[in-house]
Amino acid sequence: MMKYNRAKQLLFFFVLHASLISMPVFADSSITEGKKLALDFCVACHQFTGTNQAGSLGPPLMVMKSRFPDRKTIYDIIYDPAVAIRPHTMMPPFGRNKLLMKEEIDKIIDFLYSL
Repeated sequence: MMKYNRAKQLLFFFVLHASLISMPVFADSSITEGKKLALDFCVACHQFTGTNQAGSLGPPLMVMKSRFPDRKTIYDIIYDPAVAIRPHTMMPPFGRNKLLMKEEIDKIIDFLYSL
């Protein structure tokens, strides 16, 4: 019985250790990919940290996590702002028009939450 418990403890330790090591790498790559997407799709209209271009058509993208604690709100705005914000918005419906896929929108949100 003693050997079984020890093996179980070691297995738990290695699984926990592996998950803690891999989590930040995934998060960092998602943020990096999200930033690249934001530079391609958002910077023309929005201002945010890490760029020299200051878009002035849309609101600045800063302190997004505290402004929008529910990720679904930002997702809905990016997916189809005419439904999420107002019908005659200038922002294109990136998701509805399939300019961005769900995974790409999620990466942009990861980046926005890092600002």
